[in-house]
Amino acid sequence: MELFAWDERYHTGELIVDREHRGLFALINRVAELDAAQAGDAALRAVLDELVQYAQTHFRHEEVLMRDVGCDPRFIEAHETVRREFARQVERMLPQNGASTDAEHLLRFLASWLAFHILGIDQSMARQIREIRTGGAAATAYERERLKQADPATTSLLAAMQNLYGMVAERNLALQDFNTKLEAQVALRTRELEAAKQQLESDIKRRQLAEQALVARNQQLEGLNARLAEMGTQLVQAEKLAGLGQFAAGVAHEINNPVSFVIANLGAVAEYLDKLQQALGEWERHSAARPPWIEDCYRKLDIEHIRQDAQPLVRESRHGLERVKDIVQELREFSQVDCAQEWAWSDLNHRLDAALSYFSHAMGKIETVKALSDLPMVHCQPAQIGQVLQSLLGNALEAMPSGGVLRLRSGVDGQQVWLDISDSGVGIAPDILPSIFDPFFTTKPVGAGNGMGLALAYGIVKAHQGRIEVSSVVGQGTCMRVYLPISGALPRPV
Repeated sequence: MELFAWDERYHTGELIVDREHRGLFALINRVAELDAAQAGDAALRAVLDELVQYAQTHFRHEEVLMRDVGCDPRFIEAHETVRREFARQVERMLPQNGASTDAEHLLRFLASWLAFHILGIDQSMARQIREIRTGGAAATAYERERLKQADPATTSLLAAMQNLYGMVAERNLALQDFNTKLEAQVALRTRELEAAKQQLESDIKRRQLAEQALVARNQQLEGLNARLAEMGTQLVQAEKLAGLGQFAAGVAHEINNPVSFVIANLGAVAEYLDKLQQALGEWERHSAARPPWIEDCYRKLDIEHIRQDAQPLVRESRHGLERVKDIVQELREFSQVDCAQEWAWSDLNHRLDAALSYFSHAMGKIETVKALSDLPMVHCQPAQIGQVLQSLLGNALEAMPSGGVLRLRSGVDGQQVWLDISDSGVGIAPDILPSIFDPFFTTKPVGAGNGMGLALAYGIVKAHQGRIEVSSVVGQGTCMRVYLPISGALPRPV
């Protein structure tokens, strides 16, 4: 359905004028179709601009026609005034600065204005042109039309229509101005919100980074605290070992000689007892019967019991003294951990295999799993390191009396090599774990160990500027890891 339909009321009789009027009608209807189809502002504005330009061209064609015919200049001037006012009002109603197009109201204004213009001033122009062409005077034709327009009803209607168009234009301009300001405020607020959003995101990101840095710092502090605690434990252990080393040296020196004397004397006593036993035996074989007083003396002194018990007592005493001598020897070795001994470049994997072969007779139901990496040669005291590995392997095997899995691993960590000896045994209770390297500390039954093995191993590793780390879970097993500095690796021998 057309918004602006042509009928005979709009016919002026001037060919060019009527053709251009039809063109204006077509453009108005085209804008209406685009608006109904919800076309974009760009498409609507293009057709509106074409419509306004076409109307201005049409008005100029009418003014050229009036001048060619010779219409009264007053009428031509009035037509030019109307054309300029139309242009001013349309310009004010068209959206500015990218504002959206209110096509419906603009179309109603254009259709109403053009209908009023065609039925009014253009029909008046057509009548004046016809009168002039039939020989009438231009001034007479103009005055006749002016008198028609002087009719009070017509004048009031024309004035009301012009005022209405002016008010519509002013209202539309005010609305556009309000929309422009509103859109500017919305754009400003949007920018402010976007800036606030970006600031908030930046603040959140900075806070997250700060929290991450704080977490990292806390983790670093926890690591430092753990390291400090470990160093404190090592320092306490070192102080214990240093004090014990001095004590061990003195004890070994003071005990060794008397123990040696007692062991030697017990050997002589055993020999003497043996000779006495032989002498008594010979005497008894060559005597037909012992005198009564001899029998009485045998009973009172319990000679038979002494003959049976003397040698076993001497053997037990010698065995106990041998244990004392072994402890003294371990104390001597413990006190000499830091003493100068032979240093050499050694392959710790080979040392571990050699220590393991020492226990080949005790492997029983033990499954051995190896994961040994290629290691650089390590500058160390090979015999002492072998002693450390034997001690750790011995403890691991004793933790699995009914069988289990022994895992041996090795690797490189920076300027250090490490060896792992893990068992699947009974594990170590957390409350005694800090004490396992203390001298004379043992959980073995009385007589089964003297508690010096791990203390000696700890001292040897510390003398090599290394460390031993322990992790254990009761019922699952224990892992001992030995770290030793490479101290300048040499190429592996081929």
